[in-house]
Amino acid sequence: MNRFSLSHWDSMIIAACLEANVQTLYTEKLGYSSIDGLGTVNPFKVP
Repeated sequence: MNRFSLSHWDSMIIAACLEANVQTLYTEKLGYSSIDGLGTVNPFKVP
């Protein structure tokens, strides 16, 4: 939470994904491409 300046709820979602071995989290909220091995993708951003 403090390391990436995330809200409590965003941290809980990321922790659940990491615990469940999820590879990619689709979200428009985070500005990181990877958090501790969890890839994040903004589905609304056109590459």
